[in-house]
Amino acid sequence: MVCELQGNLFFGTTDQLFTQLESDLRTKRFILMDMRRVRSIDYTAVRLLEQMHQELAERHGQLLFSQMPSGVLEGRDFETYLKEMGLIGGKGVKICDTMDSAMEWMEEQILTAHGVSIEQKEKLLELKDFSLFREFSEEELSNIKECVSEVSLKRENRLFSTGDSGDEMFLVRRGGVRILLPVAGNYRHLATVSQGSFFGELAFIDNETRSTDVDAKWDTDLYVLSRRRFNERSRANATIGVLVFARLAKAIALRLRDTNARIE
Repeated sequence: MVCELQGNLFFGTTDQLFTQLESDLRTKRFILMDMRRVRSIDYTAVRLLEQMHQELAERHGQLLFSQMPSGVLEGRDFETYLKEMGLIGGKGVKICDTMDSAMEWMEEQILTAHGVSIEQKEKLLELKDFSLFREFSEEELSNIKECVSEVSLKRENRLFSTGDSGDEMFLVRRGGVRILLPVAGNYRHLATVSQGSFFGELAFIDNETRSTDVDAKWDTDLYVLSRRRFNERSRANATIGVLVFARLAKAIALRLRDTNARIE
């Protein structure tokens, strides 16, 4: 169950919410409340939300909040206030940066409960395994290899942040990353890039600063393709530059068409 809340949470409004969710509290395992439009919350509302969480917890469920209001509400920090009240932290309500990350967490709990493993144990991919370099000759792959380094990230570690400089494109050999867009003190989850795909192509193309944050979703291994080193190699072998940018343009075009289809 997902609820998008707005306005002021006090006894009257929260009691009404409790009544509306009464049947769901008995049947749902997870309830997510998006808090980004909440302007205030009082003591009585906190106690009712705590009661909702306890009812879910009795059935091994969880109440979650996403996109907590940034800054100060009613002269106090919203999240700090809820921690002081004991509503969040420890075995209390779970906090997620974005609604997407909360949905992802709930889905993973359900999969795990049904015996589906979500751990990433894939075999490390080689350059030839990526569609970007499919049908490249051994000599061409060898030239690309000269421009590539490797990096590993632990789960939740950050690769780069919005505004960072960098000319690298990243290819996911194993694991995956979350692409996050900072918006008004919160994050919007744009995509999860998993094994076999790539990201960072915009900075690779235009050498501008990073436009998103990227965190590792799982323990992750990446190939790092440097534009500077790629340019040096392309000067010696122009065919390499033509092949890579042709494949890159095709991949970006497919992504745009897929985005258009989703919007329609």
